[in-house]
Amino acid sequence: MKQILNFLIAPLRKPIALAKAAAAFMNDKLLAWLAWVTKLTRLDKLFPWRYFWLVSRPYWTGESSKKAKLLLAVTIALMIASTKAAYYIGVTLKDFTEAINSSASGGDQLFFVKGGWLLTAVVVWTAAAVLYGFFRSWLIWDWRMSDSNMRIRQWLTNEAFLREQIVSLGNQDQRLIQDPDLFTEKAVLLPMALLESCYGIWTFAPLLLQSSAWLALGCVGFAVVTYVMVFLLGRSLSSLMGQRYESEAVSRTFLQRAAGQSVSISLQRNEKLVLAQSAGNVQALKDALWAVMSVNRNVSLWQTFWGKVVEHGPFALIGWFYLHRQITSFGSILQGVQAFQSVYSGLTVFAANWEGISLLRAECERLGPFVQALEDIGANRMPDGQWIEHRQGAVVTFKNVTVHNQYIGSKPVVVGLNLTVDDNVLFTATDGQGKPELAKAIGLGVARGTGEITRPEREKIMFLTQSPFIPDCTLREFLTDGCLEACDDGALKAALAAVELRQLAEQSGGLDVPKDWKTSLPLPQQQQLCLARLLLAKPDYAVLEQATDAFEQEYEDKIYSVLKVLGVKIVAFSNAERVAKHVERVIELSPDGTWEEFRASQYHIPRWKTLLSHLTG
Repeated sequence: MKQILNFLIAPLRKPIALAKAAAAFMNDKLLAWLAWVTKLTRLDKLFPWRYFWLVSRPYWTGESSKKAKLLLAVTIALMIASTKAAYYIGVTLKDFTEAINSSASGGDQLFFVKGGWLLTAVVVWTAAAVLYGFFRSWLIWDWRMSDSNMRIRQWLTNEAFLREQIVSLGNQDQRLIQDPDLFTEKAVLLPMALLESCYGIWTFAPLLLQSSAWLALGCVGFAVVTYVMVFLLGRSLSSLMGQRYESEAVSRTFLQRAAGQSVSISLQRNEKLVLAQSAGNVQALKDALWAVMSVNRNVSLWQTFWGKVVEHGPFALIGWFYLHRQITSFGSILQGVQAFQSVYSGLTVFAANWEGISLLRAECERLGPFVQALEDIGANRMPDGQWIEHRQGAVVTFKNVTVHNQYIGSKPVVVGLNLTVDDNVLFTATDGQGKPELAKAIGLGVARGTGEITRPEREKIMFLTQSPFIPDCTLREFLTDGCLEACDDGALKAALAAVELRQLAEQSGGLDVPKDWKTSLPLPQQQQLCLARLLLAKPDYAVLEQATDAFEQEYEDKIYSVLKVLGVKIVAFSNAERVAKHVERVIELSPDGTWEEFRASQYHIPRWKTLLSHLTG
């Protein structure tokens, strides 16, 4: 019994010690040291290690680090147990074959004892191998979920979703969901395959040398030939993998945009143009897939042929030794073949996983810049170029601000704006002059240009547009999203009544019934629903980008009166002259980027309208 317990526990002793050592050194300093070593040894030329560390580090050093290291330790322990059990199968198989010879001379008891040990080794190996595969999949799953959740959280905070578009990294859906799946799978499977191979070599190399030094030399020779041929045939695979995933993402994104603009496409009869562009995207994907398939075909042809040669290679070598009486035991032959195949598999782990390594490299080069951009955004590090600096303060202020209009080349929306918004202000300009750009510079905290904008923290400023965003949710979820204080049913219904939507809750089945509000409500009522949310949130500032222009004047007057009663400062962007009576100051933006400030009581006809009438005169 003691012997059986030692047999079961022995494979776990070293893994536990190794896991403790790995946990002690797994930190940012170790990763930085490894990155320095790879750069010093020029290994960074073979694989994008910097991006690999950048993408991997949060899972192993962040909130999930304890769970991650525990899963890794258990997985490595089971891998070692599985390899050690396979080793004992080989040893007991040799003993069993010798017991067969003994039983032929009447040694039946030895036959059954050795057979029992062989069966025990097989049972242990089966359990260890199955659990090893399960925990390895568990580690992949946990890493993937943690990574996707973290990236989505980064993308939806600090205006990252807007700034990420500015740094020109598209296909966010794939980079947030699909790419982490492929990355984590290969980032776990490949290192585990390497560890398994190293431990396999460590375990079976002595058996191989014990069988024959010439057999070991032949194993190394077979491995060298494998690497040379796989590298020559598949060295372009990583770049082709990157082209494949990029082509897939471009094609999918194009079709998503076409679906969202299907009405416009139909009305304008642009089907032929869209079809041609779609066909071009599919053709690019087709070419990329064909190139990948061709390289994989060539590699597979070689590996299939060479695999058969390697499979029978040890038998040929051992046959030669058997003829010359260097090997006489059948059990030694089986043991030598097992050792040869195990060591060869370990030596050629990179060649056997060439496609997986190429895929991991492609994923690193796709995810790396995206992750770097998200981290730069979180740290407020913007890409090269002119960007307005944003600071946090109690009052919205502009200090020598110049905002560029991205739709009119380098033509500025406003030049040298110096203003403190401590009361209600209206910005007015010609259509197309770029009022939305200035509004976004305030509300979103990011804009091209120069100067400095101070604004309150995000919870104290709200931004309403002509086309509001309302997700599929309940009325309660939407109205209370952004509220710093708890709101009961009475407060929710009062806010709806204030914007003349008092019947909406009843008509929708209650406050807790999810609805597709974008299709069930017309645009004016969607804007009213957003105004109700604003009344509940009671921000310090409300940035209204033509949000009330479509309403009747009586209703608009009521909304502005309610906002004033709540103490919300209004920053309105509109060409409607009637809005001027609800503010204290009017800032008029001219087409040349200059601006002029008026007291609202003295403002009647915009100067730009007078200029236009003279020009069209």
